[in-house]
Amino acid sequence: MILGLTIPFAVPWGHVAGGGAGSFEQAVPENGFATLSKEDVDAVVVPFIKNGTCAGMTVGLLDDNGSLMLHYGAANLSTGTRADEQTVYEIGSVTKTFTGILLADAGLRGEVTDTAPLALYLPNGTRVPSYGNRSITLLDLATHTSGLPNEPPWFEDVFAEPRPDPDAIEGAFDEFTNTSAEAAYGWLSPYNLTRPVGSEWEYSNIGAAIVGDAVSRRANWTYPALVGERVLRPLGMTRTSAKLEPWTVQSMANGYRGYGTMTPARIINFTPFRSASGGMRSTPGDMMRYLAACTGTRDTPLREAINLSIAPRAVRSDGRIMVHQGYLWDIVTLPDGTALVMKTGETNGFQATIAFSRDHRVGIFILANTARIYGPSIDELSLPLLIRMCYAEPNGGGG
Repeated sequence: MILGLTIPFAVPWGHVAGGGAGSFEQAVPENGFATLSKEDVDAVVVPFIKNGTCAGMTVGLLDDNGSLMLHYGAANLSTGTRADEQTVYEIGSVTKTFTGILLADAGLRGEVTDTAPLALYLPNGTRVPSYGNRSITLLDLATHTSGLPNEPPWFEDVFAEPRPDPDAIEGAFDEFTNTSAEAAYGWLSPYNLTRPVGSEWEYSNIGAAIVGDAVSRRANWTYPALVGERVLRPLGMTRTSAKLEPWTVQSMANGYRGYGTMTPARIINFTPFRSASGGMRSTPGDMMRYLAACTGTRDTPLREAINLSIAPRAVRSDGRIMVHQGYLWDIVTLPDGTALVMKTGETNGFQATIAFSRDHRVGIFILANTARIYGPSIDELSLPLLIRMCYAEPNGGGG
């Protein structure tokens, strides 16, 4: 999984086993959270640390009564330092959810129309591919139905190998440090679509970056500045940034390459254009604020924009478990009608996931300082825990 390329479609329904794990982690309980016990979480998460899948991670849980934050393993394997609420993690494609909210907010302000031709919001002279008489729109990009590929071929070619060399994998991430808007539109202009716009879902990192850039150009800001002003500041997320700040480097957990020997990963400095698709860094404390805003357990000035961003707008797959796409959010509907809204992300050294249910007013995020690329993913931890929270007894406990 590269920067949230996939989500699991086989949602696990099995019971999440209980049982303690000694003093392997430290907990920071807040305000009466009672839906799951620490032992419930330990039983799922501790094996990921003990078996070396991840060097360390932070798990945040939220319900109507309060929140619980658990820190596992090490933020730095050399020193054994643990994470805390102010430790900085890369969140990869979870950044896209902020871009989705930014798009919704720009629509509410009357700055963009998601069904208007994309060319209206790009530099003059930029050719936007079309198929027949159908032009690409911001909505097509935000729902991954534009017909654009995930990445230009020079990035994707690395991952065509059955098992690429870890150095080659990490080297491919230099794409995010090098691609300017001008270079991206130079690639876009001659690109020819191979299918009708809107006809098929295909994840597109480059498409998400274009969404962020288009909205930012309309407001005459850079993406990092605009998302900071319109999304992060209203949410009180003062320790989150879409650009590499001195304080993020000083407070960052060490990222590790779990797709080879567990070695330190390079810090990837996303360009302003690329930052909209995966360049954000955040802390557990700020992600808990974000989770509260998304679940609706905390009122914010962005309530309407958040609601618009998580509304289902395109069918991704149908069946017993329906999957829809919002504005860059994934929405899974379980057989009983419960909707789980989620997004995952992965860089060359970190994983992140956020998932919540508005129906049950519960949510979870996990931040990990180890990338796996080919799995296992921390979604294997977050989804069973979220599902158990959804169906917990009202007096607390997972049942």
